[in-house]
Amino acid sequence: MRIARSLNLNSVLIVVLGGISVLPLRLTAQISPSILTCPSSQGRNAIWGTCTGTLGVVGSSAFVDATVFGGPSIDFCQQINNAINSLPLTGGVVDARGVQLSGGNTCANSPFTNPNVITVPSIVLLPPGIITVSKTWVLPDETKVIGEGSGASGTSVTPLRATTSFSGTWMIQMGPNSGPLDLCTTRPAGHCVGVALEDVALQGASGVSGIINGQSQDQSYVRGVNLYQIPGTGLRVWNSAQNSGPYTDIRFDTGDVSGISQAGTICAQLSVPSYGLHGLTCISNAIPQAAVLVDSSNNSIEDIRVQGFIDGIAIGTNGSAQSDIVMNATGGSGVTHLINIETAHTVSDLSIVGITRGLSDVTILDNLTSTTLSDEYVGTYVLGESILIDSNTAYSRFTTSPNVPTLGVGTSTPTSTTCTKGSLFSDAPTLNSGGDLYVCTGGTTWSPL
Repeated sequence: MRIARSLNLNSVLIVVLGGISVLPLRLTAQISPSILTCPSSQGRNAIWGTCTGTLGVVGSSAFVDATVFGGPSIDFCQQINNAINSLPLTGGVVDARGVQLSGGNTCANSPFTNPNVITVPSIVLLPPGIITVSKTWVLPDETKVIGEGSGASGTSVTPLRATTSFSGTWMIQMGPNSGPLDLCTTRPAGHCVGVALEDVALQGASGVSGIINGQSQDQSYVRGVNLYQIPGTGLRVWNSAQNSGPYTDIRFDTGDVSGISQAGTICAQLSVPSYGLHGLTCISNAIPQAAVLVDSSNNSIEDIRVQGFIDGIAIGTNGSAQSDIVMNATGGSGVTHLINIETAHTVSDLSIVGITRGLSDVTILDNLTSTTLSDEYVGTYVLGESILIDSNTAYSRFTTSPNVPTLGVGTSTPTSTTCTKGSLFSDAPTLNSGGDLYVCTGGTTWSPL
């Protein structure tokens, strides 16, 4: 067998096998792409495929370049809307990173509701530069908006800036919330999934809040977002948004909003069970009441930094909070209570781990047990469930702080050690060792039980 191979693509391939030769074939890669491109593939990337039954270069419906959907009378959001409407029913990616935003581009409406209500899944890639928004962006089912970066406060790569005449309360709404637009019609009970916002900054105005999720559940999240100069609520998760999150790497900073009331400013509020807040910084210059409100059960609050709020994390203010966990929280200047456990609603089975007082006055204020801890560090504070003893309501509780009644273990009988009244001490460190249980009755007095 002898095989002869040419050295370039324009040559003829000849195969001689057993004295039989195959006629020369022209390589199909040499077919001109222009004559096979589909006329309806505006903005689509060129791929090798079929178009009306002919093999050749066609436009991919999975990825659309938004730059070709603009025009002199088309603003940025309408341009995005036009690009999404070119996607098939299965959805795709709209790349707007090539759209030039010199000096800001005003959006008169949401890119997902005007001129057409979007009902197909999409991932929208935003460009660097200021995008000035006049109305709430309502994100439909299976919609992700991804910018080029949130940046530091006031210096974001992709900032969405509310106009002074902004129409609406929230800059971003994940799903229909409680509004008239039913954007999750394909889901049971109208709940959205897969709604997300990443790597952008939201810059507010008077009367404007940041992000609200009242309808989007699994795989719906916020990540890498800077909430700047927002005098309202930065993030609210409520209504039917259970199982959403996590909400990660979020920075809230009221900045310089002089002349605008911040009395009701809230950094974040969880009113339904979720995958929690992980990595949140809350800064205010006007000392409003609470930075983070935990008003629901089954939430994890981790890696929190608070400055300029009376309460850093308030638990049980507006709803029952059970089986929640708070980890690695630090207080800054202006904070009176880093963690405030309220009495307005049921709070139980709460775990608090790794708390640093920092510049705050009080580390943990537990109003249920009338406990105030000002320790610089608290390793663990666990509040259990209420216990009715005669007519008294008590709570099971354990803490590593020595400044409230707790349990100690050692190897010798306590005699003169200063103790907190009500503390227990066991000098039997192992199960099979001897020893007794003692109770502190005040000062340095330990009495055996």
